[in-house]
Amino acid sequence: MDEKVKKVMDDILDKFKSNDLPELISYAVFPNPNVPCSNYSFLNRTIIFMHGYNDCRGYAMWKEVERHVKKGEKSVHILAPRFLKKVNEQTETEETFLAGFVTVPLFDITQTEGKELPEYKDIELPELPFRERAMQWGISVKGIGMNNRYYGVYKRNTTKKEILLSSPETVVWLHELSHAGHDRLLNGNLHQEQSNFKEICAELAAAVLCNLIGVQPDRTLKNNYIYIEQYAKKWGKTPYNACLSVLKTVGQIVELIIHGDQQQLKQVA
Repeated sequence: MDEKVKKVMDDILDKFKSNDLPELISYAVFPNPNVPCSNYSFLNRTIIFMHGYNDCRGYAMWKEVERHVKKGEKSVHILAPRFLKKVNEQTETEETFLAGFVTVPLFDITQTEGKELPEYKDIELPELPFRERAMQWGISVKGIGMNNRYYGVYKRNTTKKEILLSSPETVVWLHELSHAGHDRLLNGNLHQEQSNFKEICAELAAAVLCNLIGVQPDRTLKNNYIYIEQYAKKWGKTPYNACLSVLKTVGQIVELIIHGDQQQLKQVA
């Protein structure tokens, strides 16, 4: 095996050992549609996120958008298939076959400089389902430019609550709104919940809400499952058992988002 290819594979195995891979895969599941690497293979997207990046391109691709790699930056290597051709002696036709893999060097946007790219400006959010619920709960909602940390996040401190979205995907929005609903059920103590539990709650609630409003149910459900599966493994459960463990809480979150605080009061009573 080529040494560079072996190095890439060893890095992935190290992530398996350290239990860091589930979170990285959760990012790779929902690639930002505005960058070329969203079309890379799932494995290559995971490799990119392993390095803390989310917009990696080659020299030529950066040149096309009037940016160049800064001096001294080290590349990230992804895997690309290596195809060769040979003549089939029986049919006397030329055939293409997979001869292995080669590494391709890429650089993240943070390793480049030059022209500002439009995708990194704050995004304009589409019409978001249940946005009025966030308004009722005093949560500001803002579209932000792409970043290397998250596609969406729910934040709360002593002075304000906000949801920041760098992706217009409905499922990302509903995931963060579900975090906010969960936080409301816990009277602002969501930070005390185990990470695996609250992430599975938010993703399953988002899956239910997406299906209720008919938003890309097939594709969304597939991505929801992959996301939940990774956190379930980290939790030591199967996806099915993990979902059963959070079912009651997810039901409360969904009801709260759909019906508002009045429904919550009825459940508590």
